[in-house]
Amino acid sequence: MTYTVDLLDRASLSKIKEIEIVNEPMVHEEINGSFTFDFEAHYTAKNDLTNGVIVAVDGKYFKIAKVVKSRNDSISLNVHCEHVSYELIVDYEIDEDMEFESDVRTMIERFLSGTRFRLVECIETDIKYYATKTLDIRKRLFEVANLFAGE
Repeated sequence: MTYTVDLLDRASLSKIKEIEIVNEPMVHEEINGSFTFDFEAHYTAKNDLTNGVIVAVDGKYFKIAKVVKSRNDSISLNVHCEHVSYELIVDYEIDEDMEFESDVRTMIERFLSGTRFRLVECIETDIKYYATKTLDIRKRLFEVANLFAGE
């Protein structure tokens, strides 16, 4: 069986090219947790697998985190990707709590304001209170999902 992935331009998300991959790709997704994609590509794709591209598979977008050359029967590339939501990670804490009190839709839309991400689907909820010291938007989204019993 032949497997392929699409390589997209990071800014416009337009398709650059399709590359063939060696083995069945592995998607690892934890609800409200890690979301990664690993695959093995032919060595000839080395110039295409750069930080300037997004890898698309099954309608999901991943950024390349690491490419390692390996030698088995031939030379290939082991590619580790992280979901594009990892771009929201900010490793910084502040001294005072930031406080939010609203429904889940309003809260998430506020967190995503100014990013390239948008909320597509959301359940209607009651108003709840949320306080945090983190500027890490991805972490906030998971905490709010748990607060409202969502994902």
